[in-house]
Amino acid sequence: MRSIVRYLLVIAAQLVLSCIFIVAFKRTFGYRLMVIPLHMMLVVALNAALVLFLVFLVRINAFASRRFAPYVIGFLYGCFVMGLLSVYVVDYVANDTWGANVSVKVIAGYLPQFGALFEALPISAWWIYGPAAALVLGVFAVYLAFSRVLFDGLQGLFLPERPFSLFHTRKRTFLCIGVIMLAALAFVGFMARSLTWRGSFWNGEPLIGLFVSSPRPMLEETPRSISIAQEAQRIRAAYPKDIPFDKRNVFIIMSDSLRAMSMQVYGYNRPTTPFLMRLVDEGRLHRVGFATSTCPETACGMLSTFTSRNYIDLSFYNLKIYDLLHDLGYRIYFIGGGDHTNFCGIRDALGHHLDLFFDGACSRRYTMNDDRLVFEGLEQVPEYDGTPAFFFFFLMSTHQTGVKLETYERYTPAKIDGGDPWLSMEDPRAVEALVNRYDNGVVQADAITGQILAALEQKGYLADAVGAIMADHGESLGDKGHFLHCGYLYEDEIGIPLLLYDDPGFHYGNLDFATQVDVAPTILDRLGLPIPECWEGVSLLSPVASRYTYHTTLGTLPRRGVIYQARDGVYKYIRSDPKDKDPVKEELYELRTDPLEERNLIGEADDALLNDLRKRVSEKYDHWRDQ
Repeated sequence: MRSIVRYLLVIAAQLVLSCIFIVAFKRTFGYRLMVIPLHMMLVVALNAALVLFLVFLVRINAFASRRFAPYVIGFLYGCFVMGLLSVYVVDYVANDTWGANVSVKVIAGYLPQFGALFEALPISAWWIYGPAAALVLGVFAVYLAFSRVLFDGLQGLFLPERPFSLFHTRKRTFLCIGVIMLAALAFVGFMARSLTWRGSFWNGEPLIGLFVSSPRPMLEETPRSISIAQEAQRIRAAYPKDIPFDKRNVFIIMSDSLRAMSMQVYGYNRPTTPFLMRLVDEGRLHRVGFATSTCPETACGMLSTFTSRNYIDLSFYNLKIYDLLHDLGYRIYFIGGGDHTNFCGIRDALGHHLDLFFDGACSRRYTMNDDRLVFEGLEQVPEYDGTPAFFFFFLMSTHQTGVKLETYERYTPAKIDGGDPWLSMEDPRAVEALVNRYDNGVVQADAITGQILAALEQKGYLADAVGAIMADHGESLGDKGHFLHCGYLYEDEIGIPLLLYDDPGFHYGNLDFATQVDVAPTILDRLGLPIPECWEGVSLLSPVASRYTYHTTLGTLPRRGVIYQARDGVYKYIRSDPKDKDPVKEELYELRTDPLEERNLIGEADDALLNDLRKRVSEKYDHWRDQ
């Protein structure tokens, strides 16, 4: 009896560990309360499946009689717990950095490149390998130490000849088999039924999340988005195909996590963008003084640029700029670093009108986040033969996981090496290394942008081209105590560069303020094409006196924002929706006089202005999923 009790205590400890994690996970990242019982149900089911397999083993006398048998049982339990802990650690980090769980599809894409991924981080790879090795050794040491307890407990609880076994008597056997079968049928029936339900029933559950094709349903269909997409398709079908226009080649170069405030071309005190600065001086680049992304994440930043729609109106079927250009005879080329094939369903959202899709998953020469693969993709683009083309390039140089080449290392130290292995990001040494490494990435992105334009010129596409050089979102480097991106709507995370490549001397009516949704309308207007009425952006060829733009984070703890471009200033209102019963947090900044957002005006702002901004955020985002 004692062996059974000790066995059950070990199993109970593992279940308590899972319960502690999922409760903390739910509270930290704001998932629904339902995620706790759902996760615990799956953990119990997996434990039960493991127990059935182990019972099968201990009933085999040829196995059970061997001296190593208990250690095999302990090792298998260790593997199970290590698998759970791995999911917990990876999903916690993933939610903390990009606000979603990871899937097997994403893991499989990055698995061959884990070594290169760790090397690209701003810390020594051994700071990851070391704790990981310690965790693995610790888990297996514990379960091997308890291997005899587990072995004896399994035998005592499940072997019929043991007096306290669940199968010691015929009555107990029938009762236990009946309970097991009913539980199994109920579990299978529930799983089969629940996985057919629409909506986000399993959203946030780490184990089911492994088998979801996208880390988060970034383009979750709603009646509103479906209606918008249907209207977009009608507009596309009716779009004029025979009107004369300026058939220039078009390109967009988008850098991941590139914030304007770290660029020389936007006044930064380091010469991080000499190439772009030269183009500005030559009049080739027209600089938008203040530009923002619609959100601090890649998927919606990229798609907002293509579709001229904000996040809540995105779907797989929005009308994209290259859809219209494809219908007008353009070739469409998507070439970029990073994983757009598996991550967030971006490849599916891009549509089928691509003459070439080449991302990090396609490269045979470089790792996934190495921007040199862009030129590998460009090798597949033919020389210009008079057929106009639309190019989209995506660079990873400024992303934290982007490969940094020694050629562009200008600022050191760029790694958090030596000293305390648990160096806090609040330590000035760590922040200095992070900033240096990021600035080196900006230098690299600037140089690669120049090389891309040189390659396009060599192939004949640049002579009469128009384009945009921009970012999907920004990056926090300790600003307001935050790091990376995805979580906030401050300027470090949504303030981006927007540089329009055009003829020297060409006049743009509005270079003061723009967002990503303005890029597609501006390009079409520049080509002399009508702007679809379903697009939200405005053309920068025309002056704009005042306007409202909308911004949001995508995670489970959302922040909603509106920026109001007025005659007397640019006002940004941010509403942080509460977690549990926490109060709503409001912030208001005037960005022309306070670009670093150091003074919250919420307590002194004009009531009419504040109420107007509150109303607009509420009308835009409250209940939009039900519309």
